[in-house]
Formats: sequence, structure tokens, C-alpha cells
Amino acid sequence: MTSRTLTLLFKICFIVSFLVTSLVALAIAILLYFTLRFVNLDLYRKALWYLMVVAYAHVTFVTDWWSLLELNLYMNDEDFRKYFGKEHALLIINHSYDIDWLPLLSICARMNLLGNIKIFIKRSLQYIPILGWSFILSEYVLLYRSYRQDEKIIQDAIRNYATYPYPLWVRKTLLLYPEGTWATEDNLEKSRVYAERMNLAQLKHHLQPRTTGFTTTLKEMRGHIKAIYNVEIAFRRGPAQPSCSNILKGKQLVSDIYIKRISEDDIPTDSLEQERLLREMFQTKDKLRNSYIETGSFFTTSHVPVEGHFKLERPFYIIVVVFFACCSIIVTSLLYWLICLYQVHGFAIPFYIFMAISAGSIMIFNIGIKATVIQN
Repeated sequence: MTSRTLTLLFKICFIVSFLVTSLVALAIAILLYFTLRFVNLDLYRKALWYLMVVAYAHVTFVTDWWSLLELNLYMNDEDFRKYFGKEHALLIINHSYDIDWLPLLSICARMNLLGNIKIFIKRSLQYIPILGWSFILSEYVLLYRSYRQDEKIIQDAIRNYATYPYPLWVRKTLLLYPEGTWATEDNLEKSRVYAERMNLAQLKHHLQPRTTGFTTTLKEMRGHIKAIYNVEIAFRRGPAQPSCSNILKGKQLVSDIYIKRISEDDIPTDSLEQERLLREMFQTKDKLRNSYIETGSFFTTSHVPVEGHFKLERPFYIIVVVFFACCSIIVTSLLYWLICLYQVHGFAIPFYIFMAISAGSIMIFNIGIKATVIQN
């Protein structure tokens, strides 16, 4: 059997295991959503944490172990060791690539926060099969993208997130990607026109951030979420361009990520000052991006203080989850073949198939829990 054939078989097994694992995890989550959630909310959230690790494991496996994404974090030493991944926080991220969410997902996996990401997204995305269902079950915030309708939704979400008993990173398109869309040349030109009309500082590589949702969230988060992280994600130039297709092909990418922690005590309470804070963060982002494009470093020409350099190890537990998921699919398929071979009548076939799938599903779930506990 050639290496090409083995690779093809692995890809088929991987895709099938991804679909089955995700559906099994979501089926269990749906059951818990309508039962355990009403009895013990904290226990439901903890169970959901494990389920989401299992559901997202395949995506992280492709990023970290198939394409071998390399992450370089630049952050203050004390902030990294004392706070990073250990507190409720709000991340403000640039939207310069169509895959800038993958490094964030990889960081969460490496910091053992994969099952605890929360996203503020368009309400229409809840209708995406599998993925959209997980948004609902995971208590993501589904927005109408109308401030009048969304104001109370945002307020309730922040208050709800503050009740989580373990570290939570809030990921929101409007807040964490305040540009609202990708920074294409056409959008950059529109942003420059808007900045000139509103007498705002021009941004060369980013869109002018939207501030209304940001100030609303800060109003509600005081006393609950302990910090804001200003995050700038960049990919190094190389043979492979940053895209989903190249990651699926197994081509390695290198991502450099600048992170600046802003403590709750340094966040202003006045909405105008909060708006100014957001714009200042994007001015810093623009300096970092300009330096990175020109020199390959965030700090050479940006005049931003050089921060500590950290490399996070790839999460081994992701391999464990995916491996046993694939094994479950293979075992279930073999059992089905044996049943079809030796039992061709009556109700035995559907019964044994159900038992095999159930056994495989339980194994997937248990391995996901055990691997995650070991990582903790």
C-alpha cells in the first residue's frame, strides 16, 4: 500500500470521525441543554466544556498537528505568567486575514481554554448545521447587529459570563474584531474617507473601529471581566500564504502575535474616554503592523516597547482525542461489516449497529474528558 493511499485513507477516516464526533458531542449537549441546565447550571457548563473540547479537537488538530502552525507570542513577562489564561478577559483582535481566528483557537487549545471561548456573532449563523447548533448550546451571544435590539443582549451576556467559575475569554465579532469586516483595499479606502470626514487619525493597515458595542460592553463588564487584551495577529511571509486551503494541504504557517494587557483599573468609566481608548489601541495596532510589514518585527520601527517572547507547546491531548475518535470509527465500521456478514435477518443488525455506535460514542466522550483532565 503506497503512502498516497494511506494518506487518502487517513483523510477519509479523519473527515468521518470529525462529523461523527461533532454530532455525538452535540447530541449529548442537546440532551444536557434540556435537562441538566435547569437543574445545575454550573455542572452543565462544566460538562459542556468537555464536549466542546471534543467537538473542536479536529479543527485544532488540523491547525497544530497537520499543518504544524508555529505561534510566537510577544507579551509582558509578568502579565503572561500571572494573568494570561487565568482571568475573565475581553480580546480586541485585528481582522486582517480570513483565518485570523485559527491562531486564537490554537492559543486557547494550548492554554487549555478550548472549551471556554464565547463569541458574539450574527444571529443568522445559528442556522449553520453543526457549527451553528454549537453556538446556541455554548451560550454564544447571537446579535441582530442593530444596537437598539442588541444592547440588552450584550448587557445580559456580560453579566452571565461573569458567573462562570473558571477563566473565560469573550470572543465577539463586533468587539474583538471591531473593524467589522476584513481590511481589504476597498474597505481601507472607505475607512480613510470616513476618518477624514470625522476628523479621526488615519489608519494605514486597519479599518476604523466601531465603538458603540465596545462602550456598552465595558459599561457592563466593570467588576466582572478583569482585563482587556489588545491583540495583533500577523503571519510571516513565506512560500505558503495564510489561507484555509494551505492549512488543509498541511503547509506550515508561522504566526506572530502581540498581546498587551490592559487592567480593569486602567479602563476609563466615561464612554467618550472608552471610545478614545479603543482608537488608541488601533493606532498602536497600525504602528505594529507597519513595522511588521517593513521589517518582519513588531518593534523595529513602531516605537512600541519590546515584550517577552513566548512559545506555547502544541497540545498533545488533541492527538489523543482525535486518535480515539478515529479508532472508534474503525471499530464501529468493522463491527458493522461483521454483523452484515454473519447476521442478515431480523432485528439483530440495527440493534448491534446501535450498540457499536453507542460504544464508540461513549469512548470518544470519555477519552475527551480524561485527556482534558490530564491536561489540567
